[in-house]
Amino acid sequence: MKIFQCLFAFYALALIPAEAGWAATGSMSYQNRFDHTSTLLKDGRVLVTGGRTSYNNYTALNSAEIYNPITNQWLSMPPMASNRVGHTATLLDDGRVIVIGGAYDNSITSAVEIFDPNSGQWVKSANLNKPLPPKLWVKFVI
Repeated sequence: MKIFQCLFAFYALALIPAEAGWAATGSMSYQNRFDHTSTLLKDGRVLVTGGRTSYNNYTALNSAEIYNPITNQWLSMPPMASNRVGHTATLLDDGRVIVIGGAYDNSITSAVEIFDPNSGQWVKSANLNKPLPPKLWVKFVI
């Protein structure tokens, strides 16, 4: 059964196509997470990265966690090297996830990191030549 996910500000929900409905998941580390990314991994788990804890708090998070739909539980992963909000996280063909850009402390970052779900580790990659303004952030297709 393939799970398609959607994360809202206060609840983590999973769309279960076979049952044609939504179901509540287990609790994330941060119950209120905004402006984060969620990426469906090849094995059906979901990687959630960065964001912030409220619309009034502009402090970006560097946390990462993975939701496992089989166990209905979240597992904390090692943090990213950079705090990020409004970044992109794109699944690569080999199953890794590349996280690009974003903002922190009212600044834009050019930092790039790659997450390997098999090892659960982050690898810092070469930075972008220059930070992308928020209106130009895109989902990269590689």
